[in-house]
Amino acid sequence: MIELPELVYGDTGTDVVISLKDKDGTAVDVTGASSIYLKMVPVGGGTTVSVTGAIYGTATNGQFSFEDVANSVAQPSVTRPRTIYECRVTWVKSAETYWSAQAFRIPVVRFP
Repeated sequence: MIELPELVYGDTGTDVVISLKDKDGTAVDVTGASSIYLKMVPVGGGTTVSVTGAIYGTATNGQFSFEDVANSVAQPSVTRPRTIYECRVTWVKSAETYWSAQAFRIPVVRFP
């Protein structure tokens, strides 16, 4: 499973951009996609988080952008200063619901 670079809790200046590719490595055309969400489930238990997204750049490039991801989750505790979220992207296109084929992980840390 891919682990993205660590985010610092409360960071509102760093967006997460996800590129979707099919099994042949070709960008997934997301033209007309709506109801775009990054679904985040904390590994080890906790509250699932949904972050609203948008198409990033040209829709035929298969990219979504999610703002304020590190500000949308619960603050990691002092005793557990790093929380890892298992994530997938979901969207609706032509009345069909899609999920990213591959899950990935985003770690969020408490600092200082």
